[in-house]
Amino acid sequence: MASTGPGRQTMTGLPAQLEPIQIDPAKTDPFSPPPPPPPTPKLAEVPRAKPVPQPPPPAPTAPPLAWRYWGSMQTPEGQRLLLLARGEQVLPVQVGTQLDDGYVVEAISDAGLRLIYAPLGTVVELPIPTRGITQ
Repeated sequence: MASTGPGRQTMTGLPAQLEPIQIDPAKTDPFSPPPPPPPTPKLAEVPRAKPVPQPPPPAPTAPPLAWRYWGSMQTPEGQRLLLLARGEQVLPVQVGTQLDDGYVVEAISDAGLRLIYAPLGTVVELPIPTRGITQ
């Protein structure tokens, strides 16, 4: 900095006018949208394997019989009732009795009970043990 008088300072070394800058013309219009990208090459289609057909679902089956023979009794009218047990529950049954799991007592004989699972028509035999044998 140079001083020209008391309390005044001037700057030196700066040109009075800047040189003009040379700018090349624009190659594209800056206000137009950019061109779309080139199309991507199509890949060769790979033949797809035919889907394997699923096997049919298994046929429905009756649920396992949870009841077991517990005993028998005769009513005062002389009718024979069989007692079936499931866990702590004991149920007197006769022909036509419907159990809560879908089974119906179809027949009672000295050899056992014939139960039918009504929704599917599946027949299940429940044997009655002979005397002296406990289950």
